[in-house]
Amino acid sequence: MKLKLILSLSLLVLLGFGYIVLKKPEQVAEADKLSILNGEFQSLSQAFDKETITNDPNLRFIFDYDSNYALVGKAWEGEIAEDSEGLGGTNLYLINLNDKSEQKISDDLVSLAIFDKKNYLVYFTDISQDLWRFDIAKNSKEKIMDKVSEPDLSPDGTMLVYQKLNPKWVRPYTDNSLGLTILDVKTGVEKRITNQWEDWLPFWTLDGKKIMFFSLNDAAHGMSAHYIIDIDGQNKILLTNFGLYDSTQAGAVPMPSEKPVWSPDGNMLVYESDREIWINKFNPDKTKIIESKFITRGKEPTWIRNGTALNIVLVSENKKSTESINVDLNGKIIK
Repeated sequence: MKLKLILSLSLLVLLGFGYIVLKKPEQVAEADKLSILNGEFQSLSQAFDKETITNDPNLRFIFDYDSNYALVGKAWEGEIAEDSEGLGGTNLYLINLNDKSEQKISDDLVSLAIFDKKNYLVYFTDISQDLWRFDIAKNSKEKIMDKVSEPDLSPDGTMLVYQKLNPKWVRPYTDNSLGLTILDVKTGVEKRITNQWEDWLPFWTLDGKKIMFFSLNDAAHGMSAHYIIDIDGQNKILLTNFGLYDSTQAGAVPMPSEKPVWSPDGNMLVYESDREIWINKFNPDKTKIIESKFITRGKEPTWIRNGTALNIVLVSENKKSTESINVDLNGKIIK
């Protein structure tokens, strides 16, 4: 599941029938990509690998929170295919950490949610892939766009980038999508910045000036590759897999299985690709990848120690147990 999960620590959240203190668990560094199952912190892998969970009332997805509110998904309804993202959605709640009250934001299941902590807004997509905005201060929601996939909020909270789906879109396919699109959330004006349906998984650089994404392209001879583009749609640059035909060739850089995560300094990306953890290191203006390397096998990488190390979730061969380890940027286990 491509969930945006950027968490703070040591807050009190009302979940289920009691209070749970959100503190940094030893095995999940930075408290990133967390769920709570039966009152215990776990990674998403740890929660889902225990059994096939399709509507477990004890499961909580922690999307995001600050000192005032927590954005929490309760249970997951729908199919969860092996080695695939869920095809259903979760029941989305906003929890007030001051008075411990909770409010269900949508009567429909939600596939992805983003908490805009600068403006106290919640953006989410339902399982029909329509984009909604909930205004916490006004206690109101509105649909702001039809048929979008994988939205990502700009660092200043003024724009969303997403893959614009065809109006006739049918889950889970994105064939014939219209291209990557930026939405001005204040005016509601869309600007298409690419026009290929193969362009996918867009996300902002930390300075908000560029969009990183992935695509099939003739320049890469049919292989998927990393791209970057200015937010006005200009200066599209191919970053990886120049002239390569398949992933077995020397120098091939794999594609992410879920959205990559920037290091705190904004110069490195870490991501999982089919149970392999990869790091991309960039030059300052993000027009070139200086180094791309495999670190170790695992899932759900999280930056720790201010970007000098990683927490990795290991998954056993039988997928019945998981554990987390910390590694340096060369894959060496650290404590």
